[in-house]
Amino acid sequence: MANAGAERVPSGEIAGRIARFQDRLRLDAIAAALLTHASTLYYFSGTAQQGYLFIPADGAPILFIRRHIVRAREESSLARIVSVSGFPQVAAEIGRSSAEMTRLGIEADVLPTAQYFRIRDQFPGADLTDISIAAREIRMRKSPWEIERIRAAGQQLARMFSQVPRLLAEGQMEQELAALLEYELRAAGHQGFIRMRAAGSEVFFGNVLAGEGGCVRGKWDGPTCGAGPNPAVGVGAGTTRIERDKPVFIDLVGAFGGYVCDQTRVFVLGRLPLPLQEAHSVCMEIQNQIVAAARPGVRVSELFVLARDLARQLGFGPYFMGPDGDQAAFVGHGVGLDLDELPVVTERGRWRLTEGMVIAIEPKMVFPGQGAVGVENTWLITADGIERLTSGTDEVTCVG
Repeated sequence: MANAGAERVPSGEIAGRIARFQDRLRLDAIAAALLTHASTLYYFSGTAQQGYLFIPADGAPILFIRRHIVRAREESSLARIVSVSGFPQVAAEIGRSSAEMTRLGIEADVLPTAQYFRIRDQFPGADLTDISIAAREIRMRKSPWEIERIRAAGQQLARMFSQVPRLLAEGQMEQELAALLEYELRAAGHQGFIRMRAAGSEVFFGNVLAGEGGCVRGKWDGPTCGAGPNPAVGVGAGTTRIERDKPVFIDLVGAFGGYVCDQTRVFVLGRLPLPLQEAHSVCMEIQNQIVAAARPGVRVSELFVLARDLARQLGFGPYFMGPDGDQAAFVGHGVGLDLDELPVVTERGRWRLTEGMVIAIEPKMVFPGQGAVGVENTWLITADGIERLTSGTDEVTCVG
């Protein structure tokens, strides 16, 4: 795996993905799809160079590249890769290569309005149909090739977390510890770039939050946010300093060959106060209950309800997945090329677990004025249950 991050996506992977997507297009009576999002382009073509990917319900796809055509042809196994300078060329080529356009699928959740107008103007007779969920659902099930890369991202995290006791110091700012841990990840082969699909969501490696820093609320859609380095960023590690007997909450993302792995651990210089110790133990029990229940066919909504109800029964409902009144509505999420993939483990989640899904399960508690605790691991759904892809103890690690 030493150089696997730079490997070309096998042609069989690409062909299988496109075939499954075309089956979905035909099922939904959509003539073709025009894809533009970077992770979607990479998933279906093997390159993230700038352009458009046209996939008809029947027939061969065409990859249109604005920049850079040489890289795209080196990286992608698709047969038709065309250099274009603008969208009118794309539309003209599609017009020559396909039947009359009726329903054209677009990724409405990530498509900029300007691009939407260009597509609408070039295909005035087409019904532009959102196929973003369909494209994302194809990606929910990971192949062995993809899982291998997620495992490698998990190995980066294992190396990094093993170094935390050596690097943790009283009086250290969150962002100082974060820089040291980010170095460990980069030295282990981390790609440095983490993609998220949700509009306005940005993350730099993840969160390193000390004490009260774990209680800072903000735009991040999760149980913790952090102050960030400044208001322009507003999320992640900031200037809060590490103190004895206060939790150091480390939620970082490994990334290898395009694929990510998510993990959270809690450290402390000294000992945690008893309520936080108990809350962390409850988080581990919630994780254990989810793991026991998770198997193919189970709805993700059942897992969320199980977790929420157990937190309430054990007296920690007001702290579960955020402070009372500002709680995240999920306890897990898919991971892959994006950090926020489907399925989302939420009360309204309609997906059933399927062999090959990879999900991060993250029961966490936030105590205003004190900090955050909890655990997160990344898991693979197997034919008969669930397999952990991250390693190391889930217990709070006491240092000094």
